[in-house]
Amino acid sequence: MEELTEMTMRRAWGEDKTLEDRRMIVAFGLLAYPPPKGGGRGSGSVREKTRAKLRPTKRLYERFIHPLEEKSPFHQEEIGWYSAEFEEVLIAAAEDEFGWTLDEYLQFAVDQR
Repeated sequence: MEELTEMTMRRAWGEDKTLEDRRMIVAFGLLAYPPPKGGGRGSGSVREKTRAKLRPTKRLYERFIHPLEEKSPFHQEEIGWYSAEFEEVLIAAAEDEFGWTLDEYLQFAVDQR
């Protein structure tokens, strides 16, 4: 979340989202994020190391699954949709075709909705 600006998160996920909601979106996006492939050698090693840092943990899941279960079904669905979109943003940022920041990739995704 440190790489995302407040303005981008509000634009992407709505003014009504609390800090906890935003953390859930990021956490579940990370949980869905595919693990890096390969052994970390060659020209893609920096990219693969970056992706490896994002691998979620069981602790991350446990931290956010119970607060999510307490939300209404509508809110759960909304968090799920935003998390899936954020997963795609993470993948695009890891591939980094354009040399953008994570914030810029999220802004682009919002613009493409």
